[in-house]
Amino acid sequence: DDDDTGPDDDDSAGFDEGTLIITEIHFDPSGDDDGREWVEVYNPGAAALDLQFWSLADFAGQTAVVGQPLSIAAGGYFVFGTSTDQGFNGGAPVDFAWGPNITLDQPDDEVVLLDPSGNAVDVVVYNGNWPVAPGASLSLDPGAFDASANDDFAVWCVSPALAYGSTSDLGSPGADNPPCPATGDDDDSVGDDDDAGPDDDDAGPDDDD
Repeated sequence: DDDDTGPDDDDSAGFDEGTLIITEIHFDPSGDDDGREWVEVYNPGAAALDLQFWSLADFAGQTAVVGQPLSIAAGGYFVFGTSTDQGFNGGAPVDFAWGPNITLDQPDDEVVLLDPSGNAVDVVVYNGNWPVAPGASLSLDPGAFDASANDDFAVWCVSPALAYGSTSDLGSPGADNPPCPATGDDDDSVGDDDDAGPDDDDAGPDDDD
């Protein structure tokens, strides 16, 4: 439309699924969770987006609305979190603070990203079957930066990033996610099928021999 009342020229229709993608979730910081939870989203588009009036929510009715003009760059990241104070939040570069409006539950919860019209642009529903570990974020493999692909727990992993900020927590808030460790291949990395039992490197003649 042409009313210019929101961040784009078609507020009534809303944004397409996958306009922004949820790429990292830190719901179980080490020690006290207070103030140190966060969610990262990625903009795969060719233009920056103003996130004023966008919101983060869950299925239980928790909602935090971005009330001021805040931009996510094309090809860039934006971090929602409990607090923007890096002295309090463990050093995460949080762009928008949801304050007391949202708590990320463990081991089960939902993260819903809504555009200004209330359309769900991306939804991630995690549970205890997902690859989680205290003190590490839940990280989406860069090869699965897609709003449909990220529904599958198999493309997420315990963050392989280094510790960030002032804590020992692992994650890459506001930065590129490292690839998730390979599984089911023929290398010797920890956690793949070479370490779990015989594969084609170890069980006998193969094309390397």
